[in-house]
This record gives sequence, structure tokens and C-alpha cells, in this order.
Amino acid sequence: MGNRDTVSTTKSETLTTGGVARRGLTFKRLFTRPGTHPFDEMEWESRTASIQNEKGQTVFEQRNVEVPKDWSQTATNIVASKYFHGKLSTAERESSVRHLISRVADTIAQWGVEDGYFRTEEDAQAFHDELVHILVRQKASFNSPVWFNCGLWHKYRRSSEGGGWYWDPGFGHWHEPLTSSILSRAPVGGRYGLGSPFLHERL
Repeated sequence: MGNRDTVSTTKSETLTTGGVARRGLTFKRLFTRPGTHPFDEMEWESRTASIQNEKGQTVFEQRNVEVPKDWSQTATNIVASKYFHGKLSTAERESSVRHLISRVADTIAQWGVEDGYFRTEEDAQAFHDELVHILVRQKASFNSPVWFNCGLWHKYRRSSEGGGWYWDPGFGHWHEPLTSSILSRAPVGGRYGLGSPFLHERL
């Protein structure tokens, strides 16, 4: 997999207007420190994720899966088998919890930047880091549709034929996309009370 980036706040125009700071959300750090990525505060190790059926036959296996050292084997098996994106044994396959969480957290934070939800760049980065910490420490989790879909276009530029609708606030009505790349920015999980205003607006 390619290197994972963190939230980009290079579009400073989304945070300021005419040199005057726009209104926006502020985020106080509770679990993280500026300049320290939450991933760097954990021990990591490589494992084999494997699932057997009732006859003891292996129905899923992925070797060299990178996970936090304190994650259970059950958590490892579930994440690798259900939520890692890409075909097994190919270069596009996610192989680390870092890849998975970065795909989701980076994308959601970037949506907030692009839509002008944060008051400052520091607030955007704080939101991103706190979200990564909460997810990688298993303090909370999104439901399955978010892990399945969120960030596939933003991170990998992967899409498929359309199959749903999305709300365009600029035009004030619904559209049926030609591809699912737009829908991958707004997974159905956003409908289940994730509490994020910019997630809901993208449905």
C-alpha cells in the first residue's frame, strides 16, 4: 500500500475569508498531543488473520496483517476479513489497521476542511487526531457501511457504477451519480446517528 497521509489543510481559503477567520467548530484535545500521531503512541505487530468454519476448514486467511499489539485476535480476524478493502493477494489489498483507519478518518476530516467546518487548521488537525485515537483504541466505532465505503474514492480513486442518490446542496435537489465515487464520500452509515453535520449533509 502507498503511504497514508493525514488530513490536509492546505486549502486555507476554506478556513478564512478575506484574511478574517471564519466561524467554525473548535476541538479541544482530550486524548492526543499536537505533533504526535496517535498511531505512534501504540505498539504494533504483524499477525495472520484466519477464520475457520465448523469443520475446522480455513475459509479466510490473510498473512502479515499489521494491528495494534493490544488488539485481540478476534478483532484482528473481523477487521481483516470484513473491512480491509481490495482483493486478497493483490497490491490493492489493505494490510494494516493503519490503512483502514486512515482511509476513514482522513476522509471525514478532509470533508470538514473542504466544507469550512473548522475554525482553524489546528482545530481540523485536532479533530482528525482525536478521531484516529478513538478508533484505533476501540473506544468507539462506526458501523459497517462506513468501513466498507468511506474513503475509497478519496484515498484510492476507486469507484464503480452508480447505484444510489446523493443530495447536492448547491442545486438544492437529489442527483443520481454516474459512478459510486460520490456515494463513497457519504456512506449510508451516516444515516444512523453518527452525530456529524457534514456527514449528514453529504447524504
